[in-house]
Amino acid sequence: MIRALALWCLLALAPHAQAETLRIGTEADYAPFIFTNAAGELSGFDKDLGDEICARIGANCLWVQTSFDQLMPGLAAGDFDVVIAGIGANPERLAVANFTDPYRYNGSNIASFAGLAEGISVDDALIGVQSGTSHQAHLVATGRTTRAYASNDAALQGLLTREVDLVFGSSSYLQHAFETEFPQLRIVAVEPIVTSGAAIAVRKSKPELLDRLNTVLIEMHADGTLEILEARWFVAGEPT
Repeated sequence: MIRALALWCLLALAPHAQAETLRIGTEADYAPFIFTNAAGELSGFDKDLGDEICARIGANCLWVQTSFDQLMPGLAAGDFDVVIAGIGANPERLAVANFTDPYRYNGSNIASFAGLAEGISVDDALIGVQSGTSHQAHLVATGRTTRAYASNDAALQGLLTREVDLVFGSSSYLQHAFETEFPQLRIVAVEPIVTSGAAIAVRKSKPELLDRLNTVLIEMHADGTLEILEARWFVAGEPT
């Protein structure tokens, strides 16, 4: 009887002992924030950040990859709980999600125009850019002629095939691309863009999760973890 009672107690408690699963939406084309490494595994600053957060809140990370333009719709539809992909808040995104405090950058950020040769005028060029990004919004606001692509990699391929004259994007991403797969890239110009800083997008139906994530980010800043991750993936603001 005692053994049967003990077994019943274990079975009753088992569901509560299971760790929660944090479904994280991301893309894999934004090195060094998030990308697929040579082993075919997700890697980068955001991957390390998300894994550390899961460890601290006692959750299992479930990384869900999709295209960048499907991240916010997927979050709103409940496909994931959060989005970690080097993104920041803007009015359109705030309509469908809450955002944590920034974990990287705040105020302004330097973006770059890259081409296959120097001396190309950014005001006369057809510029490739990833669709739905703050970089695309900046080009539109400044009156540049653009061609939108589903990913940064697609924009670079468009440059190589001469579909566009330049690409515009994160200086960190373009430097990483230069150092790895695209040594022919040349930085033509740089330009500051307004940014709210990279933050975690959270489903609006999960305000308690937003509070927990902000608490963890404060802890990671205070104990130096964010600086360690920064040094691992960036040097003086640029990718390693």
